[in-house]
Amino acid sequence: MTRNTQKGFTIIELVVVAVLFITISAFVTTNLIGAQHNASLSTAMSTLVADIKNQQSEAMAGENSLGTGPNYYGIHFDTNSYTLFSGSTYNPSDPNNQTINLDPEFQFTNISLPGVNKDDLIFIPVNGEVSGYSNSTNSVTLFDTVGKEQKVLQFNYLGVITSD
Repeated sequence: MTRNTQKGFTIIELVVVAVLFITISAFVTTNLIGAQHNASLSTAMSTLVADIKNQQSEAMAGENSLGTGPNYYGIHFDTNSYTLFSGSTYNPSDPNNQTINLDPEFQFTNISLPGVNKDDLIFIPVNGEVSGYSNSTNSVTLFDTVGKEQKVLQFNYLGVITSD
């Protein structure tokens, strides 16, 4: 009686292992890409929140950059950017404005703020409250057009972010 003493894997075993490896690799890659997008959205939101809090702090400090007394500070929202400004209204031609562009996959939607044109969040000097606050106009949404996720910022009259 002759026994086959060759050791190794059959072609079927190799194919099954290869298919399992490809399937697991595809699953892991998909999840990592999703996690990266989620981290990018969180980073963009964190930067925005920090800029909003900074503008409110500037208004509460009671001095403007020229040292001429208390001044309003605010944020103007466009679809693909936001602009930090000083003054009681947004002036797009002011050279002191600082515009921050969003990554191409992000955009602002559902902008409903109490400013004159509903795209501005303005803080009152010294107390830092939201100028012209209204319960019905107090939010802005950051939308990820690729991952289809969104984060909503809502403000109370004190300028405190109540959701994100």
